[in-house]
Amino acid sequence: MDPMNTGIEPLYLTLDELGWPDDEAVTLQAHQASLDADALTIELALSVGQALHSKWVIKCAGVIENRVSLGEVEGVWVDSGHVLLLDHADRRADLYVSGQGADTARVGAGLAVAHQELLGEWRPMSRYLNPAMPLAQLLAFPSGELASGPATLMGRYADALQDLGFQTHTLRYGVPRRWVKNEGWVAGPDVVALILDNVDRRARATPPGSYVICEAFESKRIDP
Repeated sequence: MDPMNTGIEPLYLTLDELGWPDDEAVTLQAHQASLDADALTIELALSVGQALHSKWVIKCAGVIENRVSLGEVEGVWVDSGHVLLLDHADRRADLYVSGQGADTARVGAGLAVAHQELLGEWRPMSRYLNPAMPLAQLLAFPSGELASGPATLMGRYADALQDLGFQTHTLRYGVPRRWVKNEGWVAGPDVVALILDNVDRRARATPPGSYVICEAFESKRIDP
């Protein structure tokens, strides 16, 4: 996503003028983060050499998920198609497996590869596997529910299982919904992901950094 259309363009413009991140003398530090209801504020300090250049805040509205670590930031970008958003925007699906196939070790390895290819390390595979039954126990039954989650991910799991000789059935249903007081269950909002990392890991199948998933962002300079 073009950062100039996301609400954090003032910070981007300043960083670009200073030659960040190519100029190693220019550093950006996230030094404080605070969450109030569904609003998250991240405070950052921009320095050139040993001198403080400016202070900034990124205000995130309509936050539905976040994981923010403080420290030096070497990558900042906004992504409307990031794999983290699958949990909030993709159709939901339950994956059922039946028949006889490979042993548990091969199944686990095959699922892990499918998971890694799509989500990398941004989310653990355990988030989606059936928590009520270990994989080995599940595969000992004629059939059962193996996993539940975004339909795109369940499709990857199904392909891996079929390659190992299993039959699969995927039950797909609507997009994620949330409970809103006085409104009941409503569809989730349109959200984007703000990624802040201590290294510039734009490749999605790499170790994760800090992130905020929310409806809108705004960056503002605070005079030092």
